[in-house]
Amino acid sequence: MNKNTILYAILAMLYFMLFSCSQEELILPDPTPLDAYKRQSTQLGIDREKININTEDASIVAEIFNRKNHHLTRNSLNEPTKRIKEIFTLYNNGKPMMYIINYQDQKGYTIISATKKYYPVIAYSDVGSFSLQESYNDGSSILLDEYKKIMQYNEIQPDSIIDKYRKKWVEFENLKTEKLSDVSTRSLSDYAMSIKKEEQKKIWTNKGYECHDLGAIRNFLSKERADGYIRDICNHTDQNYNCEKVNLLLIKKYPIKTIGPLLKTSWHQRSPFNVDASNKLAGCVPIAIAQIAKYYEWPVTYSWTHIPLRCNTNIEDDEFFKKFIKDIRSFSKVTYKDKATGATMGNAVKAFKKLNYSATLMDYKRSETIQEIQNNRPVFMGGDRKAIFFDIITKGHAWVCDGYEVRQTQYASLVWGSKFNIPDMEEPDYFFTNGTYDTSEFLHMNWGWGENGGNGWYIFDNIYNRTHDVSYHLNREIIKVSPNK
Repeated sequence: MNKNTILYAILAMLYFMLFSCSQEELILPDPTPLDAYKRQSTQLGIDREKININTEDASIVAEIFNRKNHHLTRNSLNEPTKRIKEIFTLYNNGKPMMYIINYQDQKGYTIISATKKYYPVIAYSDVGSFSLQESYNDGSSILLDEYKKIMQYNEIQPDSIIDKYRKKWVEFENLKTEKLSDVSTRSLSDYAMSIKKEEQKKIWTNKGYECHDLGAIRNFLSKERADGYIRDICNHTDQNYNCEKVNLLLIKKYPIKTIGPLLKTSWHQRSPFNVDASNKLAGCVPIAIAQIAKYYEWPVTYSWTHIPLRCNTNIEDDEFFKKFIKDIRSFSKVTYKDKATGATMGNAVKAFKKLNYSATLMDYKRSETIQEIQNNRPVFMGGDRKAIFFDIITKGHAWVCDGYEVRQTQYASLVWGSKFNIPDMEEPDYFFTNGTYDTSEFLHMNWGWGENGGNGWYIFDNIYNRTHDVSYHLNREIIKVSPNK
């Protein structure tokens, strides 16, 4: 067999990769007992100097995040928004990587990073829970494994790379706050300059900005980058004034923009969806297809009133429901193994087309995924947890991405300039600089393992190391789907 033939065979195998949704045995970590860590602390944040996060820190970060999500104040954590049921720690070679916090009364979960060298909040949901037995077999394990790889990569990176995460922790930390300083000047009196500064604070506070002395930037950046930022601002500041005291750092958090989750279903692979499945598993590919079909209620050949959003075992004898599920499994050409039901991405495309949908298979792209969701079209998504092709050992999963969320913070400056620094300025005065925007994006994932299967919002991190050809989206593919109405 020549080299071209071998290469073609490998590429074909990658393209038609089998997504077998298994229920393998896992060695699950025991949850941290509630009496093993302190009750919710009344402190306003975690220690800024710490790099590694423990369970108590994680519970504080999660509480602050939940308060901000529900527009509550951060003045005290005595009355938490949600009561913690349990905390699981996920390890890598004995080192904590992240904490999974489940809340009482099915009020969701939060996943917190165990290191400040990554995003504080990795994933969250306000409903259901994160069951390791359900979730960590296939679906969310793919993303969590990707996150762990990025964390390992970050451990050896310089501060310039890690700074993107550093400022995301500030809102959860106890900061060394300083009173906005008086201004030493050889021009205006201290009193007159202080009046001007207070006037500007009121103006920009009314515009939605937090006002800090310029030196507060050290809370957000590494020392090297913060010093460089301050030097740049000082070069544009009237030299008669103390640069760090006269200038202001402005911070504005923009309203969270959210689309979705689009799906109203939380279907799974067990009864009633596993009707006639020899191994009692419906398969992740058919369930993902079925949830998208229910979202559109298309094609009209099915009696959608017989296919409710919440399907319990009482419906498994309904002939309309059984036909719907069995058709999709047949169209997907699933294969049954002892602990897994598999189907290829290529067969998923064929199944959609038999259901009279337009379906386009492509490599995963952030822009394509977000555009589809912005157009209210859920995205069929597939990826691998492991891939050892010559031994044909794969752990893949297919699911639905059905939501997009963006959180944006602006870091700007108000600089006291003069004609010496700014030629167009006739009189010394404050001028505004746009600064930079810091953005966090989440994608909502419906994993197809039910309400306790980890459905929720997951941080999007597009880190890619071209030098070492490291991509943390292992064989990720999407199918763009729309009904041919």
